Amino acid sequence: MINLYEYSQAELADLLAAWGEPRFRAKQIWSWLYDKRVDSFDAMTNLPKALRERLQAETTLGA
Repeated sequence: MINLYEYSQAELADLLAAWGEPRFRAKQIWSWLYDKRVDSFDAMTNLPKALRERLQAETTLGA
């Protein structure tokens, strides 16, 4: 599983682009992780549900 905290914002943008998502989503996720300090993908309410579900399935928010 991919730990999102191990990715730079640019690496996160590359990952999302590879998934077919707009690169600006990386900035949104970055804000959730580092500004709002959420611990759940469900809290990332400005992301599409399908993306939140994929993040939940393929990535982690920490160790």
